[in-house]
Amino acid sequence: MEVFEEIGRGGHGTVHLARWEGRWVALKRVERPGDGDAAGYERELRGVRTLARIPPKEGLVRIFAVEARADGRGFEYAMELADDEEGRNPGEGGYRPKTLAGVVAGETALPLKECVEIGIRIAGVLEHLQRHHVLHRDVKPGNIVFVGGKAVLADVGLAADARETASAVGTPGYAPPEREGSPGGDVYGLGMTLWRISTGRTPDEDGLAPCREADLESPHFCRWVAVLRRATSRDPERRYRSAKGMLKDLRKLRRQMRGRGRRLAWGLAAAAAVALLAPAAWNFAPFRVWYGQGADWRFHQKPPFPYGVLKPLLAPKEDPMDPRYFQHATERAVASIEAEAAKMERLAEEVERQARIWEEEAARAEREREEMEAEEEDEEEDGGEDGEEEEEDYMGIKPLIEKLERRKAKEAAAADEGFWEPTD
Repeated sequence: MEVFEEIGRGGHGTVHLARWEGRWVALKRVERPGDGDAAGYERELRGVRTLARIPPKEGLVRIFAVEARADGRGFEYAMELADDEEGRNPGEGGYRPKTLAGVVAGETALPLKECVEIGIRIAGVLEHLQRHHVLHRDVKPGNIVFVGGKAVLADVGLAADARETASAVGTPGYAPPEREGSPGGDVYGLGMTLWRISTGRTPDEDGLAPCREADLESPHFCRWVAVLRRATSRDPERRYRSAKGMLKDLRKLRRQMRGRGRRLAWGLAAAAAVALLAPAAWNFAPFRVWYGQGADWRFHQKPPFPYGVLKPLLAPKEDPMDPRYFQHATERAVASIEAEAAKMERLAEEVERQARIWEEEAARAEREREEMEAEEEDEEEDGGEDGEEEEEDYMGIKPLIEKLERRKAKEAAAADEGFWEPTD
């Protein structure tokens, strides 16, 4: 392997331009610390080994080889080389990798269509990693490079097995608030990345309006923002649990963006085909006979679809000087007058029917009123008779009261004489 100039530097090593088996690669050399961050060194070694054991995926940086350094001071691994910012050949010198952070440097936003494509590509990579129980843990614009003009997720130094890790790592602003390694944490990093490239605002500028370059005129921008708001929710329960859900919504948004243009294109193509082919087909004699029109087709009953729809294009103008034209016009006028007369007759019948209904309602209301008056008179008569009966009843018990008074007087007299005899 031929090693050339240094093109980058990280926390635990350097990245060099190199040639490996006839191709240009990025060679990262990771040094074992003497008394420094040994945990970071072991973490990156596990990340590279974890990524090397899963199947390759388009959009995920490829690792070609991992081996120990010849001086025994660490390890090194060769991976795909990103495109040059200026499009130059790496061997020409002055190579600088093209990253997403470099593309949107400053207040620059990409078109919504390009943002959606990048989001679908990286979300597909995260879904692939999560399906194999791997977390990237550092998704941000600086770790997305372009290889062959397409976005690729790189820098796998923090990758870890989802079943073993719970450490808090990542870049501030792109790491989730809970600071824990989880599938939702990678989704949060991707959401903040897409927010950055589509609005031109960094995570520190949350709350500011999108920059001038943002594709706010797109009718699908609101749906795009809704997806990002869910992906970047600070509440893990409201966020996408994994990249699979986010990938599904992004693909649905892309279908909606494509569907509108495709339907319009197919509609225009169909209209053009009808306008060009229909007149020639209608003038073809066997076609007219198949519809039962014959040579004098324009004076017969018009056929069903498609003639009824294409009449403005296909039907020739009728000659006003032709006697059959006046006959046809008269028949249509008579038919129209007869239809209007039948309509008026139906309307008169409906009015008469409603009048009869109203008369019946009025008669029924009158009968009900008379019945109510008769009932009130009967109630008044019944009330007088009841009063007399009550008075007669009262007079009927008066003798009994008098008998009781006489009995009390007799008992009082017997008591005065000192003799008392019970009486019935």
